[in-house]
Amino acid sequence: MDDPMLIPALPPGATLALIAPAGPPRPETLPRVPALLEAHGFQAKLMPSVAGPAPLNYLAADDERRLADLHAAYADPEVTAVMCLRGGYGCARILDRIDTGLLRRHPHKLLIGYSDISSLIGLLDHLGLPSLHAPMPSSDLLAPEGGPDALALFARLRQGLRRRERLAAAQAGAGAAQALDR
Repeated sequence: MDDPMLIPALPPGATLALIAPAGPPRPETLPRVPALLEAHGFQAKLMPSVAGPAPLNYLAADDERRLADLHAAYADPEVTAVMCLRGGYGCARILDRIDTGLLRRHPHKLLIGYSDISSLIGLLDHLGLPSLHAPMPSSDLLAPEGGPDALALFARLRQGLRRRERLAAAQAGAGAAQALDR
């Protein structure tokens, strides 16, 4: 019998909500993100606060707007996964106000990100919900060297991830393979 899926494959054309729960996306990358997702077979839904204004230059929006976007992305039945645009700072400011009941009502909705997003990933892990510590569009995937990472991430999203499956680094020298064992 096959091991159960840790992260189910996303269906072709799945909608990914794009949120910025920490720092603001780079202005030059934001308009290019939907095309990046579409080029890999997914639809993008930009949540309102990703466009700012950044009240303190290091937060994408005020705490209430960033929290509202996270909640709205999870509540939206059209959204299959939630992709963070970048890390930075700010998730700790909203962590204690996240509606964990809402997150639990959507146990198959995947969160994608790293850096400051790791605090959200930790919360989801504590709740037994799926997340993927992975590159983000504004930080990595649209960078000149981000092509191999983008190909690897979107291929993984289309394939899903089985328990105990080993992942190799997308780029030579980017790091050793990791075993995921939950």
